[in-house]
Amino acid sequence: MNFSISLSTAKHLFVDACGVANGSKCNISALDYIHFSLLGGIAEVLGTDTQSIVRQSSPIDAFEDYEICIEAKKLNTVISSFTDESKSLKFQFDEDKVIVKHGRSRASIATMPCDSYPIPKIVIPNGFQFSCDAESFKSAISGIFYAKANNDVRPFLNHINFSINSHQMKLYTSDGHRLATDIVQLENSVDDLKGILPFKLAEMLLQAQPDGTLGFFFDDSHFYCSTGGTVYGSNFLIKVFFGI
Repeated sequence: MNFSISLSTAKHLFVDACGVANGSKCNISALDYIHFSLLGGIAEVLGTDTQSIVRQSSPIDAFEDYEICIEAKKLNTVISSFTDESKSLKFQFDEDKVIVKHGRSRASIATMPCDSYPIPKIVIPNGFQFSCDAESFKSAISGIFYAKANNDVRPFLNHINFSINSHQMKLYTSDGHRLATDIVQLENSVDDLKGILPFKLAEMLLQAQPDGTLGFFFDDSHFYCSTGGTVYGSNFLIKVFFGI
């Protein structure tokens, strides 16, 4: 299995997913890898440490269906080291490795079968619980992070409380002594919704710096954000909202 993609496509597909993999929160060796699949010309990459999830997708010029796991840390290092956008990346898969070529550079990265990889099921709903402009969300979140607690026994103090009404989302952070708030105008929303936005999800979005619209949804296990073909997720905390 061989294919070529641009450097920008490679970074979009792999960097964030590799970054959330190989975390220290889990001793499952398979999670040192990212899961790569190709189906009908759409490449999908998934990385997780069981607490956080990143799923990226993009069309690529390859039409042979394929599935493999690639060692995340080295792949991230290799792709992040390339800067010449004029040269494409070539991927050549063998039995237990993938050769990545960029100009005269060449790297061999371990692969493994997908049998033991715990693929989380992410079902994007027809309608999001709420959606908003990325810049407004990032500005509000970055301005109130300072007031949240760290490792408090009360989970809601370590994260971001929110309440939604009339297409406005009010955000709160507090460590029990100080309080920071901000308001984000929503494009779509479910009214009278209250809950806790996981700090890790907000942190991943600040690091990724997405543009456009952010669509948020959750299930019984994770709180997700979908934007531009990428899904970010973090463990769902508790459904009960503690007003401040």
